[in-house]
Amino acid sequence: MISRVAESCYWLMRYMERCDTMARLLRVHSGMVLDTVLPADRRWRPLLIVAGEEPDFEERFGPDAITDGELVQQYLTWDESSPTSIYGATQAARENARTVRETISLEMWNAVNSLWLWLAEDETREMYHSEREAFYHHVNDRCHLFRGVWQSTVLHEEPFHFMRLGLNLERAGQTARILDLHHHALSGESTVPEAAVDAVEWIAILRTRYAYEPFFKKMRTALGGRGVAEFLLKEESFPTSVMYGVTRAQLCLERRTHPSDSGPRTCYTHCGARW
Repeated sequence: MISRVAESCYWLMRYMERCDTMARLLRVHSGMVLDTVLPADRRWRPLLIVAGEEPDFEERFGPDAITDGELVQQYLTWDESSPTSIYGATQAARENARTVRETISLEMWNAVNSLWLWLAEDETREMYHSEREAFYHHVNDRCHLFRGVWQSTVLHEEPFHFMRLGLNLERAGQTARILDLHHHALSGESTVPEAAVDAVEWIAILRTRYAYEPFFKKMRTALGGRGVAEFLLKEESFPTSVMYGVTRAQLCLERRTHPSDSGPRTCYTHCGARW
């Protein structure tokens, strides 16, 4: 497989995962802001930091605009020049899919192309303004559909493993960035209980990473920053944890290091499943 195809396969999955993450972040965070009294610098600025867009946003709109929730949401949803906005990530994913159209399945192409065409419709803009949560929910659903189609309709050969590498590195990176925003809450050995607003933020982080139910099923500790961080960093059985993403990315690279080992392998250490 030539490097151009490998690169496009890798970035196709990273951009689709980025689109899903951003829609989920905006959906969960906007609900939290409505239900919780937060300091001005903790309302919308965290989203820009996670997206890596704070410098560009401030340069374009000024530092005072960072407290404008509507502008931040507009930017992270529709900005065409940002590779982390929903629109920008979908556009980039579609372009990479078009580049490797002969490699991916028809169903994969239809899934990413239909999301792109939907975002371009006037009715979608109206939905964004009138039913925002439903808008973000639809984006998440289309991203889930894309991943399911990808798993089920392509040969699990070289292109698939590059896609898998991109998916897992993007997930691990996003989880690490989200946790990094809140590392200050974990420092020191204070015995003072976490404030209610901190608990709400930890719940929001779990929901952002689709980890709310898995956390309470797996962990035996009370809800708190250290428990949430431990789960999202180290839990080997949860797909959006840093450990899971890095481990699976390593396995993908091992497949490329030892290409002659083309048969299914068993990873008993991590999941006991053939891959």
